[in-house]
Amino acid sequence: MIGVAVLGYGYWGPKLARNFAALPDARIVAIADVDETARALAAREYPEALIAADAAAAIAAPGVDAVAIATPPAWHYAQALAAIEADKHVLIEKPCGTSFDQARAITAAAAASGRTLMVDHTFIYSPAVEVLASIARGGELGELIYIESVRTNLARFDPAIGVVRDLATHDLAILDHVTGRAPVVVSARNRRLPGEPEDFAFLALDYGGVPAHLHVDCVSPVKIRRMTIGGTEGVVIFDDMEPVEKIRWYRRGRASTAELRTGFRSGAVICPPIAAVEPLARMAAHFVHCAATKARPLTDGASALRVLAAVDAVERCLHPATTR
Repeated sequence: MIGVAVLGYGYWGPKLARNFAALPDARIVAIADVDETARALAAREYPEALIAADAAAAIAAPGVDAVAIATPPAWHYAQALAAIEADKHVLIEKPCGTSFDQARAITAAAAASGRTLMVDHTFIYSPAVEVLASIARGGELGELIYIESVRTNLARFDPAIGVVRDLATHDLAILDHVTGRAPVVVSARNRRLPGEPEDFAFLALDYGGVPAHLHVDCVSPVKIRRMTIGGTEGVVIFDDMEPVEKIRWYRRGRASTAELRTGFRSGAVICPPIAAVEPLARMAAHFVHCAATKARPLTDGASALRVLAAVDAVERCLHPATTR
């Protein structure tokens, strides 16, 4: 049985706590939040857990084996190091620190301690993304030709880190997992008013000769969560807004001249079955399994460093005068 302390009980913390509490081999031991209202809610929902205003008290609570960090990103670095120094396994809501250097320090500390470090890139645990990766990495699309991703809506995002680090991180993590390739940033464009974080961005990247275009924003009135990967043998579209057919795989086929003239599709369209499992539930179960068995997490520190390296490169492109 893995005892879990949850740091932060605002937006994401309750979701983490709910999924850990639902696991047969985990239990919520402690919850910390600086907000009195959040602590009162946590106390009602988990009356047997220690409820604290101080993260250190939750980390040190008897029976805590693992710490799940869902606090603002600026606190991740100090809290992760404190948990690792206390010999706890650590799950961090993305991003893993506010910079590549912070993430590298956290990863090194976890490796030295032998504790499990996992970053909550929840989309990697989506059954639809699992199918997407299987198609793209299994050679079913032939040689990859292009990637396009759009993530927009009037969203809540952390203004302290901006839309690239907050939203584009999701797509960069998915592409890291799906392609198995590291991107090169070709260009990046955004709008940033003085004293304000960017609220949209357009990114052009190259994944080993495969051009990719990413569009992220939190100002669009239309919510879109769509990724398209095209290859010589077909195109696969992941649309997370679709309630059932989240994956549409358009396979290339043979067509007569007449069929092409009349616009008929020349290949089959496949909509693979997608398991109805909450990605966060799979993520929580994977973390508990890794903590108990010392297995390597799918989204470990190394994967987080790859994603943050891409994020940092984008931000250097966007703000060359303020980044190094």
